[in-house]
Formats: sequence, structure tokens, C-alpha cells
Amino acid sequence: MSIIGRPRTPGILLPSRQMGTPGTRLSVGGWPGPVFSTVNYKGSNYSTTCRIYVPSAHEDGDLLVAFLGTTVTTSTITAPAGWTQIQFGNGSFPAMGAWYRVANSEPSYYDFTRDGAVNNFPGMIMLFTGASGIDGSSAVAYLASGGLMVASGITTTQDFDLLLALYGDGNDVKTWPAGWEQIAAVSSTGNIVLYVIAKQFEKAGPTGDITSNKQYSGASGSMLLAIKP
Repeated sequence: MSIIGRPRTPGILLPSRQMGTPGTRLSVGGWPGPVFSTVNYKGSNYSTTCRIYVPSAHEDGDLLVAFLGTTVTTSTITAPAGWTQIQFGNGSFPAMGAWYRVANSEPSYYDFTRDGAVNNFPGMIMLFTGASGIDGSSAVAYLASGGLMVASGITTTQDFDLLLALYGDGNDVKTWPAGWEQIAAVSSTGNIVLYVIAKQFEKAGPTGDITSNKQYSGASGSMLLAIKP
């Protein structure tokens, strides 16, 4: 079975998953949980505002998840009205966080803002079908310098969740644990890169920590969340 699952329209496969371009819609039958559909990015963004367009494939009732980060480590990122914060961390590199909302008569775009000096501020909005909300998340865990990036484990409460591990650092090449697949990545002038990897999680329970397979020499942030049916 594919890692991501069956989209709303079966049989569609969009193979492009390159940094800064729309993500992949993967198709497979039989998965009853949430499905990653596509993603819109704002990269190479040197500003205090990050404008991200809502994926055009959305329908009312779909789940939108935003993931943003900035090189200004003391910044606080503010989401537009109607978005619920999942987790946010700052004080180390990068300041980063995730937010969600259920699609309902969506505008063309959303403006996320932050305080602090003008600097790199990329982000993305991911679209999921067959999802109702968030089934737990871990706080942003920081690695001061060097070593493996680790997203702390959580305990899910529902079967057939879709797990997302979110990472932010200053590099653009990573390898991931077996069974995980990268679904999104965006950078801003090479100084900050945001990655998202995903895995189907069939039975509720502890996920364990999710560790990248490649060391990174600088500081980084990691978090884990579960999307529920």
C-alpha cells in the first residue's frame, strides 16, 4: 500500500514533488484514513509577511495544514483569523510552527505575519481529504548543532491516522526512516528549509520518536502531528 493513500479522485498521480512546486497526489485503493492531496508554497520570501495561496483543489470540509518558519529565532508567527495553532516554537533556529483549519468558503490566499526584523520567512499550506482534525502533536524539539533531527513521539487515539513529521533547518538534503515519504519541502534563499514527511499509522497507540537518517551540522527544529479521519 502506498504511504499516503487514495485521493478524492482515484487513479490520479502527479509525480512532481520538487522543492517550490506543487506536491504529489498519490493514489491507492483501500486506505480509509486521511489522504494528502497537494500543497502550495511560498519560498524565497524575505519579509515579515508570508502570503500563501490556498490549494485550488480544496472543497469545503477538507483539512488545511499550514507550516511556516523563519530564521529570526525570537519571532512569533501569527496566523490569520480562523486558524488553530497546533504547535509553535522559538528561541532557537528556526522559529517554526503549524496551524490547521477546516476549509469553508476559502479565500484565494492567507497572509501569515511575524514580528522582528525582515528576514527569511517561507511557508506552505497542505491539503488533506478524508480528515477531520488533529489527533495529537509534539512540541517543537530543537537540536542546537549537529546530530540527527528527532521529532518526539506522540500517542494517537484513533486508528488510521496520517502521521506528519515536520522539520526545519538550513540544509536541503535529507534521508528519512523506512516507511516514510517526503510530501513537501520549501526553502528561502537557501538559509532555511522546511520539510514534511508522512506515514500511514493504522492502529492507535504510541508512535515512537521519528529520527532523520542524515546528520545536520547546524541547528534544527522538529515536531510530529497526527491527522485523524
